[in-house]
This record gives sequence, C-alpha cells and structure tokens, in this order.
Amino acid sequence: MRILIEPGCFDCLNMGDVAMLQVTVERLHELWPAAAIQVLTDVPECLLVYCPRVEPLDALGRHIWFQNGCVVSPFHRLLPEAFTLPLLDIEREARRRYRYQVETMLRLKKRLLRQDCTCLRPFLRAVSGADLIVVSGQGSINDIFHAHALNILEVLEMAIRRGAFTALLGQGIGPLRNSRLRARVKEILPAVNVLTLREGRASVPLLDSLDIDRSTVEVTGDDAIELAYKERRNELGNAIGVNLRVSSYSSMDDEWVEKVGSVLRRVAKKRGVQMVSVPIAIGDEISDSKAVRPLLDGYEQSDEGETSRYTPLQIINRIGECRIVVAGSYHAAVFAMAQGIPTVCLANSDYYINKFLGLAEQFGTGCKVIMDDRLLSDTLEYALDDAWELAEDTRSSLLEAAVRQIEASRAAYYKLYQQVSSAGAH
Repeated sequence: MRILIEPGCFDCLNMGDVAMLQVTVERLHELWPAAAIQVLTDVPECLLVYCPRVEPLDALGRHIWFQNGCVVSPFHRLLPEAFTLPLLDIEREARRRYRYQVETMLRLKKRLLRQDCTCLRPFLRAVSGADLIVVSGQGSINDIFHAHALNILEVLEMAIRRGAFTALLGQGIGPLRNSRLRARVKEILPAVNVLTLREGRASVPLLDSLDIDRSTVEVTGDDAIELAYKERRNELGNAIGVNLRVSSYSSMDDEWVEKVGSVLRRVAKKRGVQMVSVPIAIGDEISDSKAVRPLLDGYEQSDEGETSRYTPLQIINRIGECRIVVAGSYHAAVFAMAQGIPTVCLANSDYYINKFLGLAEQFGTGCKVIMDDRLLSDTLEYALDDAWELAEDTRSSLLEAAVRQIEASRAAYYKLYQQVSSAGAH
C-alpha cells in the first residue's frame, strides 16, 4: 500500500497545517500499519521532526511540473492577461494529455539552463505509483490560492485517470468566484472517493451550487481538533491568548491591529491578567508573533526560549494556559475551542468570515465572531468580558462539540479504509 499526501504547506511554517498533517498521518498508519506514506515537502528534515514515520518526497519536482511557462514560453508573462490565461490552459491540457512528452521537454529545458531536474521523475513516479492520494486538511481550494488549488486538482486528476483512490480530508472550500477554478472543481471533485469538510455553512452550499453529489461529502470538522482535545487540561487557565493574522487575505492592517491592541491591554489591566502570544504562522513573510509583539508590551507572560515553542503541541499547550483566546487565524481558534476555551474570532475578509462563521456553527456556544470594524473597539471589549465571565459555563459544550467532530472525522477515515480495502488494496 503506497500513500502520497499533499500537505497544507510544503515549508512546515503553519502550525495549523502541520497539526492536520500529523493527525492524517497518524490515522492512516492506524488503518494501514504497513503502508509506505510519502509526504511532499520543501524541508525534509523539518518534516521528519513532526512526522518521523513518513518518507519525505522533495516537492521541487512538483514545483517544476506545475511551473507556469514550462510548456509555453516564459515570456507569456509579458503578454496581456487575455492572451496569458488561454496559453496556461493549453499548458495544463498538454500536461494532462502528453505527460511523457512534456516530461522529456522539461528535462531537456532544465538541462540546457543548467538547472536541477532530478526531482521531477520521483514526483511523477510517486503520483503514478500511489494506491491512494490524500490531500490533508487545508483551506486552499479558493480564489485566494487559485493557482495552488488548480495544481492540487491536477494531481488528483492524474491519480483518478489511472484508477487510484483519492481523498480530500478536513477541507475548507471557497470563496470560489474564479470561473476556471469553479469549472475544474466541478469536473474533479465528483470523482473523488471521500471529501470531508471542516465546516458546512459555506462549503456545502458552494458544492451544491456546482451540482456535486453529496454522497461523497461529509462535514466532519477540522482534523486538528483531536490533537488539541487530547491536550486539554482539567481546569481553565488565567491568561488571554492572542493571535492576529496580518496578510493580504485577512485584510487586517495596522489600524485594525492597534484597535485590537488597545482593547486587549484595557481588558488585561482590568482583569489583572497577562496575555500569551499564540502564533500559528511562523514564517518571515507572514508571522503571527511579529504582528502581536508590539501589542503585548508590558502585559505578556514571560516566554523563555520562544523559538523552541514552534510546534503544534507547544502552541496548543500555550493556549491551554488561557481562559479565553482572541483569534485572527483559524487554527488559533480551533486549538482553543477543542480544549474547551471560549474564543473571540476577528474576521475582516470573506475568506475569514466563511472560516470563522463555519467554525462557530460547528462549536456553537463559546465562539463569537466579530466582523464589523466600525464598532470593533466596543464589540470586542464586550465580547471579551462576556467570554471571560461565561468561560466555565461554556467549557463543557465546547468539549462535547469537539468529541462529536472527532468521531465524525474518524468515521470518514474508516469509510475511506473500507472503500480501498474492498477494492483489494492492502
């Protein structure tokens, strides 16, 4: 049994994606103890720290295969978009129909440019040799990451064409307004064996609008819930966890951050408590730590050896020190509520509004979503006070919601196992 996993991130710099990958790998090993599991990655040594029982597969081969201009001239970038998009469509069609010819041309092209191409063949062999291809939990199939989403769908199509099993597990889908991406989703997802969603509020109506059969689709919640739930403490902590995501797709700017910071400092002073930074994204380009650091000056809990704490479990345990959490990114909220900790979510873009409202529907009481930046200061302080006072009362309902989602997610994995096993794969 050979399994290939497309992870949520190739650089292991998002602790939410890493957590979902860890749960996926663990469950697949439980179902197929003797399986060879490959994971695409840019950082093999780092991946093995998080998932020691997998075989890292250099994602450079994938990057080369999907590099725009690999078939048409790279000068397509100089052309108007009206010409570029049809050329890229031709390129994708060429990869689908003439794989061996495209591979030969790519290898020759890279050789002439004196560029490394040794990883291309192992990637293509892994896709063609896998019995099962799994897209582990992520929120990539949407307009924001449309190029990456198209590549994921193409990998799935490569597997489907040769009769392999495919599964998208713990997915967040949408918004989807890009016509090319919508068309590909409508074409590929109906042929996937198992599709599990981490929320049903936005993703299910979206799939319905694309006429995708519900028989392969289940709403199970986020796979990382199980990892956080196992680390829950017997009692709530006494700090405020803080996470903010400053990026183009969150639409949070410096003004937002300053408004949030002034409210947090006021509430922390009023309660006589400290704040704890709980970063999810830890890269140089997008760093949750960097975003919140100026806000917590004088109020932050001491944090010796902060850089050593960047693993999912360590972030989860930091959140466990809190009574409430303010979350600007999705998995800060997941890690909190899965431990019974009420969370106030900040959303200022369609992408995050869909994520957080879906999460609120999954967990119910204990998840407050603030979307109106005009009343941010007043509504945030009220929400924080309310969450603090009701934390003990909401804890049990949050934990019950976590258990329901863990059970639903595990049942979907077992359904996948039964499908694969009934076809004779071991």
